Amino acid sequence: MKIALITAFYDEREKGNEYYLADNLTKLGHEITIYVSKFSVPRYGKVRKITEGSKLKNVRVIRLNSCGIKRKGMLKLRGLKKKIEKENFDAIHLQEWFMPMGWQLRKLKNLVLTQRIEKIPTIIKIAYHLYGKKLLRNAKTVTTLTTQAKNELEKLGIKREIKVISNGVDAELFSPKKHTKSEKLRILYVGRLSKEKGINKLITACSKLNYDYCLKIIGSGDKEMQLKKLANDSKINCEFLGKKPQSELPNYYSEADVLVIPSLKEPFGFVTLEALSCGTPVIGSNIGGMRDVIDNTVGIKVKPGSLAELVNALKEMQKKAEGLRKKCREYIIKNYSWTVVAKKYSEAYK
Repeated sequence: MKIALITAFYDEREKGNEYYLADNLTKLGHEITIYVSKFSVPRYGKVRKITEGSKLKNVRVIRLNSCGIKRKGMLKLRGLKKKIEKENFDAIHLQEWFMPMGWQLRKLKNLVLTQRIEKIPTIIKIAYHLYGKKLLRNAKTVTTLTTQAKNELEKLGIKREIKVISNGVDAELFSPKKHTKSEKLRILYVGRLSKEKGINKLITACSKLNYDYCLKIIGSGDKEMQLKKLANDSKINCEFLGKKPQSELPNYYSEADVLVIPSLKEPFGFVTLEALSCGTPVIGSNIGGMRDVIDNTVGIKVKPGSLAELVNALKEMQKKAEGLRKKCREYIIKNYSWTVVAKKYSEAYK
């Protein structure tokens, strides 16, 4: 099939979702064209103009002039509709239905629309009533990343089939490395050091453990100094390692006995997939993508913000972490590798 992927940003140096999806779709025999702005991905630093195409086989990148709010990805791609109408695409996949591109493409056939975010803010509800309702109703396929996102769409009044298709993980990069058994429970956190990540709860929970452990925290953010002070005041065995490149993360995941993501808000939680792919079980908040990904064969879900549940989960994980390791990698390969995710999208495009 000829498939168009439409998104605000695409940079193969960062290898985001669209990169892995395009790469794995071509391996299934599809031809991919990515329509995108000329800007780099804002969350990876200063926004700059880029002109690079794609090094992937059977993938074209067409960069268009744009206007809108770059930091939020709310961009209109100039001339997008005319460009697409010149092609005979079997599926036109818009990565977020409420982006201005949704309005541009509202009259086209073969639209596949995805919702990635969990909670729908008021401004998007306005977009829904202006054009989104008809857009979603007439689309070929509607997908969401999580069950919670699907529920949000249904609350808006969408009465049609909505497929839940998760993000995937690069199972080749995130593969098991050296892991040695230890009497000490090695606890790992990877992510931003910000309020909504609930790291203060993790530090406090560790102070209540009655067995030998060590906590390693990878990442940076505006709460770093406060968290370091809390860890010092709590007298816990904790090490702040700063940000690490993705190439080094598999070693840290593999070395750890458990990854803990105690977020208060979390749209998906990519690090959950990364850790599991390296064979490391996860304790995560029962929200967003973690609600779908974590089951009792590979980890433990806890109520967001609940210190008691987090402490109990850490105590339980001390006993069962080593046993869960055997199932984590197999679970990811079967359910969340990009090969599996691309096959699900390939079916959705038909």
